Amino acid sequence: MIYRLSIIAALFLALNACGSNDIPEPDSEPGSPLCFSASVGDESRAPVAASDFSAAGSAFRVWATMHSVDNGSDVTTVFDGTEVTSDGKGVWSYDGVQYWFPMQTYNFRAIWPASAEGVTFAPAAGENASLAVKDFDVRSGIDLMAASDRREIAKAGEEAAVALKFRHLLTRVSFRGRSDESLLGRGRRVILLSAAIYGVAVTGTWTGSDGKGAWTPGSPAGSAEVPVYKVEFPDGLELSTEGTDIFTGKDVIMAIPQVVPSEARIVIECRYNVGGAHTFTFEAAFSTADAKTEWKAGSSLRYPFTVASGVFFSTPDVADWVEIPVDSPDFKIE
Repeated sequence: MIYRLSIIAALFLALNACGSNDIPEPDSEPGSPLCFSASVGDESRAPVAASDFSAAGSAFRVWATMHSVDNGSDVTTVFDGTEVTSDGKGVWSYDGVQYWFPMQTYNFRAIWPASAEGVTFAPAAGENASLAVKDFDVRSGIDLMAASDRREIAKAGEEAAVALKFRHLLTRVSFRGRSDESLLGRGRRVILLSAAIYGVAVTGTWTGSDGKGAWTPGSPAGSAEVPVYKVEFPDGLELSTEGTDIFTGKDVIMAIPQVVPSEARIVIECRYNVGGAHTFTFEAAFSTADAKTEWKAGSSLRYPFTVASGVFFSTPDVADWVEIPVDSPDFKIE
């Protein structure tokens, strides 16, 4: 049976679905059916796209425990990675139905999207239940988010939906290159052919209850021959004097939060709009760009750089993850 948040469905389930609750029941009668609402928390501002997050078929997985308000050590698992799916109209549903029990404290942990692999749950007494995402690889293209909530039920009755506010667990990183006429000459532009990033971790393990958990990054990946991220422009991409963003759209970098290693660098291949088809390759470290050396969960960083006879970085822009969608061409740091 798919549980849907509506008055008719709630009454029907309350009358007909008591037998579907297979958890050990406390010494009290159950209350109203347990349901969910989901959004993206204010600290993160936006998921990959608001429409994608709430679209029909979008799903997260939820884990939950309950324990007596008088005894936090006797923990019962209520949800164990249950998939909760959006109908695209603001209703989130799951197979079967669970109920609220009075005199119980509930703790919820959730991961979006439901397709994320390597997720484990560690039930624990009190508020210590935690999730872990092991060996997560950002090259999967998943915008990983987590949420948590706590509810204490004093007596039986109608209870509001569990409001899960998801927060980003990754860092968005982009680069903006520009042509500097004061160095190149009037009307001259750099034509970008490719850009590659080397020397940062692309895997890691996250542990926590929501977006405030902690990452353990893997070893820096890539070598002189194999970049971590790369984007190519076969027809060339002109870098304007105001700046042109790269690593956007399908090539967006959603990175493991980490202290950026000293070996982190960008390598670009380019030519100029005058002087023929001869190409140049420039390399520069960006880990020490004005001491912005840490990528934090839920933040966006954009590294501005100028290309003339080399690559010269300016101070990175840093802000909360503000863009809807993440691949919008109008990405701005306010």
